[in-house]
Amino acid sequence: MQPLTHCTMSLPFDIAKFPPPDFDPAMAAHETAIALNSDCADAQIGLGTLLAPHDRGGDATADLEAAIAVRPNSAEGHNNLGVILNDMGHHQRAVKQFEQALAIDPRYPEAHNNLGNARLALGAVAEAIACYRAALALRPLYVNAMRNLGNALSQMGRYEEARAYLERALTLEPQSAAINNTLGNTLQKLGLWADAAACYERAIALHPDNADTWTNLAAAYNGQGLYEKALACCDTALAIAPSGAAAHNSRGIALVALDRSEEAMSSCDRAAAAVPGMAEVYANIGSALVEWGRIGEAIRFFDRSIALEPHRPKFQLCHVLTKRVTVGDPRIAALDALARDMAAMPDDARIDLHFARAKAYGDTGRHDEAFAELLAGNALKRRSASYDEAANLDRLERIARAWPRPVVESWSGIGHPSLRPVFILGMPRSGSTLVEQILASHPAVTEGGELDCFPNAVADALGPLEDFLPAQAPAEERAALLGCIADRYLAALDALAPGAQRVTDKMPANFACIGLIHLALPNARIVHTRRNALDTCLSCFATLFTSVPYAYDLGEIGRYWRAYDRLMRHWREAVPEAAILDVDYESLVSDFDAQARRIVAHCGLPWDDACLSFHTARSSVKTASAIQVRQPLYRTSVDRWRNIDPKFLEPLRAALGELDR
Repeated sequence: MQPLTHCTMSLPFDIAKFPPPDFDPAMAAHETAIALNSDCADAQIGLGTLLAPHDRGGDATADLEAAIAVRPNSAEGHNNLGVILNDMGHHQRAVKQFEQALAIDPRYPEAHNNLGNARLALGAVAEAIACYRAALALRPLYVNAMRNLGNALSQMGRYEEARAYLERALTLEPQSAAINNTLGNTLQKLGLWADAAACYERAIALHPDNADTWTNLAAAYNGQGLYEKALACCDTALAIAPSGAAAHNSRGIALVALDRSEEAMSSCDRAAAAVPGMAEVYANIGSALVEWGRIGEAIRFFDRSIALEPHRPKFQLCHVLTKRVTVGDPRIAALDALARDMAAMPDDARIDLHFARAKAYGDTGRHDEAFAELLAGNALKRRSASYDEAANLDRLERIARAWPRPVVESWSGIGHPSLRPVFILGMPRSGSTLVEQILASHPAVTEGGELDCFPNAVADALGPLEDFLPAQAPAEERAALLGCIADRYLAALDALAPGAQRVTDKMPANFACIGLIHLALPNARIVHTRRNALDTCLSCFATLFTSVPYAYDLGEIGRYWRAYDRLMRHWREAVPEAAILDVDYESLVSDFDAQARRIVAHCGLPWDDACLSFHTARSSVKTASAIQVRQPLYRTSVDRWRNIDPKFLEPLRAALGELDR
């Protein structure tokens, strides 16, 4: 569900400050002036403007039209009539009024801003952006135009640019609930869930009765994995507006994540009942069904979404990801037809369409065309991604420098003895989901999924991991620091899976924390999944991630892989050999029985034959591999890079250092 965004119109003065219509002295004065002189255009313009916020749009329109008939060259009259028409949903008529206002007075910033709002309502986002820029050129500190420009840029997928305008607007008007809400929506698009939540919390403090903002806050909490808090926000939103489809939908998403499937389905049904043609609801139900392994049912829901909004590439992408596309499948023709209008689409839709075509073409053996689509889609995605490559690679190097073997040894022997955590880590798309499903099929293991609990515990205790210098920490403080990390992490596992014997944590990026995992929880099991470098990087490139910012450029993926590999080699030297089990994806799929037994034994568990039937597990899978792990083991993902024209691989090979050898 996309967060709800409001685009307010801008009158030449703040009509929101006027009192309710029981008795309005200003309105009475205008009505008296008109009674004395029916041709008094100024009075009619003023009265029409005052009537608008009191739900008397018809009366307001009549007064303004009468005024314009007397004074056709009144830019204010045309502008204010346009505002009312736009609020009534007559967007095309509003455009004509704003254009007439600007023909009379081209230097009228409110009219430029309002014309932008009308064009935005008609879906002409690029034209709206030009209008907002024109308003700001005339009035550089025009906060409402800044906010509207930020909103429009966000709709185009230009999130960083949108963020800059919205943050500037917020510095000028920090007490604006609307700006905080719109900035929160943009930060959500950037995957900055905590920052988005902070914006929504400020907006709620300013305007606590806005159901949409409570719903947006729920989405931000869902993005952080704070599902119980998301549920509470949804309940508040629904107490304010019981038929809120978006709140029902967000509630369903939180319930899905908490594995309360029946309640989740009920919430999604209520969302669909509130807005019967709401295609997004059916797509969300479909996505939940994919997580539960009910693929056939999911496809029917995605088909329903497509039927309701056939021109929305997002739903086409959901559909093609759930099944293998075959030659002659009508879905390919539908995708190609959509591509003819690609230039008119916002960036998000274009990205979805590129990835959908890449999947369809790849399934049918059109590998060069598929890769061309991936190049185009990832290039668009990279434009809106916030990723500082130098800082991220430097972070991994600083961690390695801070934790050489002598420092690790000096901190050893003082951690928590718990056996519960099983960390599965490495690069994304390296087989970690398969390993987790093998373990989750064991009766003693509870699946945790991708948890951010450990890095959060580290940050709470030490601050940024890359800035912490363990060699300088006094020896008498080390046990307390490690105890703080272990206690906070284990408390999070208790909340997630109370009483569980083993809990998996499949956050790939935890590879950066291996030293502290071993020290704080020396009995925790660590499973490192590895895969051919080219296949790993290309699989990342072919996956439309929301929060893996290095995955959208072949050079950046390759350089990140090398940094990851260097850090893993460092941990191999710095921590005891028995602490980490390396599992090669290629070995796992070629000798599954032996490798599965090896993984289970490393976790200190007796063998259970259920681990061989991982694809029949009823647990929820919430990663990009949700479809694959519902299938029996297959080997088609091994050496997939060989299907790709070598010229496409040159940037990746160079980044991996292969061309230097």
